[in-house]
Amino acid sequence: MNKTTEMDGTAYEFTYEDLVWSITFPKSKTHAKELAQLELLEKPATHFTPAKISSDSDSYTISYEIAPRTYGFEQVRKMGREDKLRALRNIADLSELLNTRYTFFLHPDNLIFDINLVPSIVHRGIKNILPPYELTEETFFKQYQCFVIAMFSKKFSFENLYNGSLSGARGTQFEKSILDAKTIQDIAAILEEAYVKEHAAVQKNMASVPKKKYSTFRGLAVGFIIVAILLAIPVSYFAFVKVPLQNDLLTANENFLKTDYDKVITGLENVDPEKMPQSVQYELAYSYVNGEKMSDKKKENIMNTISLKSDAKNLLYWIYNGRGEFSKSLDIAKLLDDPTLAMYSLTKQIEQVQSDTKLSGDEKVEKLKTLEESLKEYDEKVNEKTTTEDETTNTEAK
Repeated sequence: MNKTTEMDGTAYEFTYEDLVWSITFPKSKTHAKELAQLELLEKPATHFTPAKISSDSDSYTISYEIAPRTYGFEQVRKMGREDKLRALRNIADLSELLNTRYTFFLHPDNLIFDINLVPSIVHRGIKNILPPYELTEETFFKQYQCFVIAMFSKKFSFENLYNGSLSGARGTQFEKSILDAKTIQDIAAILEEAYVKEHAAVQKNMASVPKKKYSTFRGLAVGFIIVAILLAIPVSYFAFVKVPLQNDLLTANENFLKTDYDKVITGLENVDPEKMPQSVQYELAYSYVNGEKMSDKKKENIMNTISLKSDAKNLLYWIYNGRGEFSKSLDIAKLLDDPTLAMYSLTKQIEQVQSDTKLSGDEKVEKLKTLEESLKEYDEKVNEKTTTEDETTNTEAK
């Protein structure tokens, strides 16, 4: 796949092959007199993806290695406001490269974010040697403004903004504040303040106790001496169930933000997933999928189906699957009418039975036979569906 990105009069032709991106420059379009002048690009450096340079008689090719668990601009756009603000705030740290020999440009096609939403620059140049030949603080500032507004705007793309529409992007108070900023540090401060407020709102929402229940609890506490026996049950509930549960949920959220997914899982292992807020179900499901033993590509595809807006049944599927409760995950797959998920549950059940040392030989054979028959039925359904879809496509093509 190829894509051309234009910035300040220079066209950058990206070629994408799985996790390797590359750009080729005709030697005539650079100021490099020999390959050795470009070796700086191969040296490991903070904020940059690893790069390798090759050349032939008339061109230089730079290949960039993209880590498997990274997010592009569009993927970050689909995240919650809190995550978007965190990713955007982190871009400000790239400004420390302004006084180096490196040059680069901020553009949705040229930045990727790791799982902590820390950005990395893909293509970079060398001052006066390889495009972009220079990068001023003013240019960085403008590109940063465009990047921030494009992340939230439904009206303007980055290209629209950078090529002339930036001054008119004042539809919201947030956009106005970004446009009124005078420095890179101003933008960073605006984003940081917005992030802190959003994070606090999310935490408060997770930790809030319904006012009616809280008022009831407070009123009962006042009359505790008189009605101690009657209050035993509700007080115990709040003291030993409600409050510890809220603490577990808050701790899980903190661990999720730190990307410590193992602690998210262990911290919630005794909590009924069906009683969790959907935001916590999402965090736990994400944590379990992150730990699944499967290819990076398959894991990425599954991650793309999990979000705060996902069907709760889909989140519960991955939670039960992660906990080894495959009968429950299979039941959910049936409710979702998803044969692929059903097959995955059955496959995991088969692995579970095969490794169960408590089963006798006959019991193991019988269980495996039943599971494999079910797996075969689903496999036939999937193949039948695929064949039907192919035939329909061929018919329509004719």
